[in-house]
Amino acid sequence: MNNIEIMNMPLKDKTKSVKNILKFLAYLDERIKTNDRTTEIPIPQKVFIKYFNVDQYNKYKEILIKLEILAQVKHKDGKWYSKDLKICKNYQVFNKYLNCEDFVLVVFDNLKSGHEIKVINEVNGIPKKFVDTIASIKINIADALQAEIEEYHSQRINLHQLKRRISRIFASSSERKISKGKKVARIYTSLSNISKVTRKHFNIKFYEMDIINCQPTLLIAHLADHKKQVDIDYKNDCENGTFYEKFIDIFLIEEAPMVDATLVEIARVETKKAIYKNVFFGFNRKNKVNLKFKKLYPEVWESLNDIAISKVSLACILQNIEAELFNSLLPQKSDYYYTLFDAICYSNDRDTLELENKITSFFLNKNIKAKIKKN
Repeated sequence: MNNIEIMNMPLKDKTKSVKNILKFLAYLDERIKTNDRTTEIPIPQKVFIKYFNVDQYNKYKEILIKLEILAQVKHKDGKWYSKDLKICKNYQVFNKYLNCEDFVLVVFDNLKSGHEIKVINEVNGIPKKFVDTIASIKINIADALQAEIEEYHSQRINLHQLKRRISRIFASSSERKISKGKKVARIYTSLSNISKVTRKHFNIKFYEMDIINCQPTLLIAHLADHKKQVDIDYKNDCENGTFYEKFIDIFLIEEAPMVDATLVEIARVETKKAIYKNVFFGFNRKNKVNLKFKKLYPEVWESLNDIAISKVSLACILQNIEAELFNSLLPQKSDYYYTLFDAICYSNDRDTLELENKITSFFLNKNIKAKIKKN
């Protein structure tokens, strides 16, 4: 902010220019994946135009470069443009910005009580009740912010994750989007990435039902369909909901005087990330999680190794099976409902039994006893 004060802005209304920059930074915070140590991000020209106007966006880009926030870099193939990304330019976000510990929350406008949230629906045939729910959900912003800050102070999330969560809260307060993946049938909404902490501060009370160890369990169905052997231990661990616990010891802090619930929770999150990155959706044979997976479940490991060699997208396969189930669920008695990939949130508890039966039947037809959790 101090540097912006002494800069010439593209607009005569300096406050509006600052607003535009801060809104773009909120987009940047939400998109950059620092957890994977990836500080590069492709940004289409249309994004810059959206935040900065077609006539001014290059001037804003110069300001962002001077502020040492981002700079254009080459793609991994050494080219400035990538055909795979439809000639989208690639940008490096500097650690100076990402790791800055000075954190100020700037709120320009108070939303009026009658404020309507705009919903952009890009999915044909989606139930009206789903769309109305996405439009009707409101967040108690003050309480949600306080809860997220407390989550940060508890050390369950880092500062950048806090910034991302807060950016998503504000972004969802003005406009929401419903879309479907390009390669998968998953339904995405602006609420898909809202954290569990913030969801507790919705204006509507929801019951949440999900499948424990969902993606690992769906893998059983996929391998069975292709006549591949599945280790009995793997099947049992998935059906009992204890799959991730087999790896959690790798991420527990051994030096800690005692392993409390918070440490276990953090370790479980790290375990899931590592398994998806190094076993399911990436296959790093030298990684300690991958090595342990091979020891525990050799038959499944061999199948995953074959998939990795063939370069088939296991993520797309499993997510499409998941979408086959969750896109078909429609709670009849609930006035409001929405899905969160492998979970469904609904407003009337009387729908619980029917939803359990539908989910259970879906997996039993694939000879799997799925473990369901309801919150």
